[in-house]
Amino acid sequence: VTIHYNDEHLLEEFEDKIRPSSFTYAMNTIFLGENGTSKDASLGEFVDTLFKRVQQILGMPLPSLRVNIQLLKSQRDVSWKWASITGTPTKAPAFYWKKTNTIYLQPRELSTGILAHEMGHAVIDHYFVIRPPSKIAEMLCEYVDKEISSQPF
Repeated sequence: VTIHYNDEHLLEEFEDKIRPSSFTYAMNTIFLGENGTSKDASLGEFVDTLFKRVQQILGMPLPSLRVNIQLLKSQRDVSWKWASITGTPTKAPAFYWKKTNTIYLQPRELSTGILAHEMGHAVIDHYFVIRPPSKIAEMLCEYVDKEISSQPF
């Protein structure tokens, strides 16, 4: 995963939204005996591990798949980017676009589950020779979001 941003504040906000807190790591260690990633892992390592976890949840391993993340400043920027591509508005905090192999998002409304959901779209779009219907892909991505959001990571 390669993360693109124009303002370092966006990267900090992105990290604050998706990285588990020290409290979460401590609780996982106490109750589960282990963590999915080390609390000392870099943001890049954490995001790469999340991307591998999404592939594992879907049962669609793609070891050579690379994806970009473009951090945008606001919901308005996400909506503008979506509209410039599709011609229609959106209120979603993030979306994946296959032609650029990029997840576009704004950190303010982001969660680890939402990021995993969009990563799921990237995996699904590259795994199948013939892409599944959009409703099926969306159900699979909602499943990924639920799994990531409900399990300690």
